[in-house]
Amino acid sequence: MFGVVAEFFGLSGKGCCGTPGNSSSSDAVLVVDSSAFAEAEEEVKTLPSSKALEDATGKTPTTTCGLSFGDPSPSSWGASPTSPDVEDFCLSKPASSLAAGASASAFELEAYQLPELPDKAPLDEDQVVVLGLIARMQKAKANLEALRERVQVEILQGRVPESPAEERELGFYATSTLMRYLCMQDGDVNKAFKAMKDTMEWRKKTFHPALFPQNSRLPCCRACMRDPLSHCFLCVGKDVLGRHVIYSCTGRAANKTPEDGIEHMASELERLFKNSTLPGSIAWIVDFAGFGFADCNPKIGALAFPMFASHYPERFGQIVCLSLPYAFYPIYAAASKIFDKETMAKVKILKGDKDWKRYGDAYWSHDPGMRRWLDAAVKCKGVPGGFPSAEFTQELQRTEATETSIRILERCSALPAKH
Repeated sequence: MFGVVAEFFGLSGKGCCGTPGNSSSSDAVLVVDSSAFAEAEEEVKTLPSSKALEDATGKTPTTTCGLSFGDPSPSSWGASPTSPDVEDFCLSKPASSLAAGASASAFELEAYQLPELPDKAPLDEDQVVVLGLIARMQKAKANLEALRERVQVEILQGRVPESPAEERELGFYATSTLMRYLCMQDGDVNKAFKAMKDTMEWRKKTFHPALFPQNSRLPCCRACMRDPLSHCFLCVGKDVLGRHVIYSCTGRAANKTPEDGIEHMASELERLFKNSTLPGSIAWIVDFAGFGFADCNPKIGALAFPMFASHYPERFGQIVCLSLPYAFYPIYAAASKIFDKETMAKVKILKGDKDWKRYGDAYWSHDPGMRRWLDAAVKCKGVPGGFPSAEFTQELQRTEATETSIRILERCSALPAKH
């Protein structure tokens, strides 16, 4: 049972691959403390054409939709884009100001730190999630200044970062972080402050130098650097609410080591939200295609649950399960008696093509390329490398958020068929 719960979070039992699922509007079990910001996150910038990059760097990068982030080889994995007129993967402005111990005026609520929330969910059954988020945000805003002052006095103390590690540490205390932890603790300043300090201790142990190759500002999965078939936890775009859409499937992950899986997921969340300095959430599609005995290692649950619940609060806007194993339903039924309606509504169990189409029509119609890739992905065999053909990958919008996933897909398609 534990293994199935682990699979629910997109990590294989022995490994770290994510897995999607099919879900109608059912409510579902969510152990993670996730009531993510269903807000329009910072606008993701698209990089210039491959021609522009070639002129600037002298290299001809791989392209998708006429866009590229440069050399997609494993040696460049995790490094920030370094081309003219392209914003680097740096900390957000409020985070940098915090780290520098700026005056209170530097912490004014900026649009991308406290984005507007949607008034209505695309599907009626999801409205309870939106209403719950609005209520928590209101409580958090009422206590934001009190928490910010405490962070300034007891943690930041006017410190200026003198290394990339210190920049990541101090930048973590951005407005968006304070809001997420206040939401998690129902507006309680003392609890939010302690939770952030606990997370910082965890971050110092987890994000060690080996995860930042070539002095990159963001961590990366070392297993995926070696083998693109290692994990399947791919950001393929954004849904209509501005949430990053993550497609995961344990059956498509060759690496079944729990620790590697945790490293992958944590690194991906750090990459998407720039070292946890930006607001935003994910819509996680968990595909159970190919799920087997090798994916039922209980250790993954012991590692994943604490990480999600304590260190990534408000990041999970929705978890959509496809082809959910029958063994999971008893767990779901038990959870529905423990968790409130709002939490349960975050997990949707899509039970067939009709449910899948209804959900896709509501959340993905604005991005035809992503929609076609997802429709093709759920029809592929659940084995390592079992992804849609390159023509579908080329339709994905190439952005900072999707670049790593597109590189993985391109590397997989370039591998010998026997692999």
